[in-house]
Amino acid sequence: MKKKFLLYTILFSSLSLFNSCQDDLELTSDSVITSDSFWKTEDDAKAGVNGMYVNFRIQTQQNYYLLGGARSAEITGGVQSPLTLANYYNNNLTPQNIDVDWAGLYTVIHSANLVLKYVPKITFSPSTVKEQKRYIAQAYTMRALCYFIMARSWGGVPIVTEPTENTNQSQYIIPRNTIEETFAFIKSDIDQAIANFPDANNNKTQLALPSVYALKAEVNLWTAKQLNGGTADLNNALADNKCNSGNTDFNAKFQRCFCF
Repeated sequence: MKKKFLLYTILFSSLSLFNSCQDDLELTSDSVITSDSFWKTEDDAKAGVNGMYVNFRIQTQQNYYLLGGARSAEITGGVQSPLTLANYYNNNLTPQNIDVDWAGLYTVIHSANLVLKYVPKITFSPSTVKEQKRYIAQAYTMRALCYFIMARSWGGVPIVTEPTENTNQSQYIIPRNTIEETFAFIKSDIDQAIANFPDANNNKTQLALPSVYALKAEVNLWTAKQLNGGTADLNNALADNKCNSGNTDFNAKFQRCFCF
């Protein structure tokens, strides 16, 4: 009798322990950040924008330079280079010898797409609502800049306007757009950025309205020469050169953003 009692005791204790472990295993982790718990507050919006800049800073360490300045008159041949830059400054790039891909720039675009999707849904206070518009404008500017960098090197590229938020691969198989479609999209994003910037205040550490006008002028200069935009695009570039505005304060800020 005592043996049966002891057996039952062990059995019920084991069942209780098992149920307790099951409960612990089914707990939801509070440390996981998803779109369900993030993008709720003004601080979330600020953090998302800062993350976008962090991703872009990684690209500026080499890729931004190799896909732009390295093919300009900014550098010349030297004795030696660990980055084998000769193909860049001699303009001898081919699909076989280029050592930069677009994956990193699409990471920046993903961050911009997250900002554009979620920040407009966040409720800002009346005193900070201008910052909400500024965050949105910065995301449009950053996305346009990334596509411009890629289009100069690869021509038409896949245009991605939604962030990657699940494992459904078919949703993210996006065809490559033509170069004309790519530049039309870039110009559309630039226009959206200009429309959303609440003022012309120049933040030296982030994109501002003068930066967008500088980018718009450069894009129009590129399409004028490379896509047969001709006089129309050259005039657009000239019209967007705010250094002719007569506004001395704005003029100085724009010049600091590489005014043409």
